[in-house]
Amino acid sequence: MELKPRHVVVVRGMQGLGDNIYQRPVVRWLSTQYPGGVYLKTPWPQLYQDMPLVRCLPVNSTLRTQSKNIARSRSLYAAAARAVMTRYGRQEVVTTEYRLAYSHPVDVAVPIYQSLQQSVGMKSPYHLALGEPATSRRKIIVIRPGTVRTEWMASARNPKQEYVQAAIDFFNSQGFETIVVADMAPMLEVYASFRPLGASTYYENGELSVTEVIELVRSAHGVVSGVGFMVPLCQAVGTPAVILHGGAGGYNSPWCITAPSAIALHHVLPRPYCLCRDYLHNCHKIIDPLTPSRPIRFPISNPHKPLPLNPLPPDPVSYQ
Repeated sequence: MELKPRHVVVVRGMQGLGDNIYQRPVVRWLSTQYPGGVYLKTPWPQLYQDMPLVRCLPVNSTLRTQSKNIARSRSLYAAAARAVMTRYGRQEVVTTEYRLAYSHPVDVAVPIYQSLQQSVGMKSPYHLALGEPATSRRKIIVIRPGTVRTEWMASARNPKQEYVQAAIDFFNSQGFETIVVADMAPMLEVYASFRPLGASTYYENGELSVTEVIELVRSAHGVVSGVGFMVPLCQAVGTPAVILHGGAGGYNSPWCITAPSAIALHHVLPRPYCLCRDYLHNCHKIIDPLTPSRPIRFPISNPHKPLPLNPLPPDPVSYQ
């Protein structure tokens, strides 16, 4: 009896943690388009355990944090790796491959989620969700400070570290527990300009697994962070966040990084806001150059007052 070809669909996903959160709706949609689901190459298999039609395969990554998580995730990869290598007699294997990536169009107002949808022809709505929002929240604020990595330089998008320090000081004064989350390593990843002081707890050396970070953010009253993986994570778990922007807005502006369902983000931008695409550019980062000493508003501090529902700044920004 002649066997029908076995169809294997492989998705080469992006490798960053934040990128994997952004691509989840697209991967889920792709998995429903094929009876046998899909195989996804990713360093972050923990993010797809709620998708029964997605089986994760390891990737080769030289980046430190990704490599650490791949090593931690061997048990999550094992079954899928065995399945994709299985051959039944002389059965032919036909492979369809998708490669997920941002297109970064010239128009910076085009969100990156739209470019992901377009890359695979996804027509259904984009819903960025990772589990259910917390039914109750702890009185903690998760702080994601600015850091600089030698293996992947992107210092232009970092906010001024003084604003991160201001957030710690403010929430401490309001009786919150402030928790710093980072993955530092000597000579490989260090704080941008200085180490913020006075936080209640520091998980600054990668002590938390990705699952623990997700659950910490899900349970938190709020998050203060620059642009990075915390932006899609807060959108996906529904935790209110103040996003402190630096520069390199051509890739990182609120219009690029905010999903349509995000109502929990409050973006704080420098004025003028640099829309360059140079990760090493000396961008202007002062939030309000006219009154630089005026405290930044942190609207997530009042649990009885809802966060403004418009996640995007209403006034136009300037390029410099």
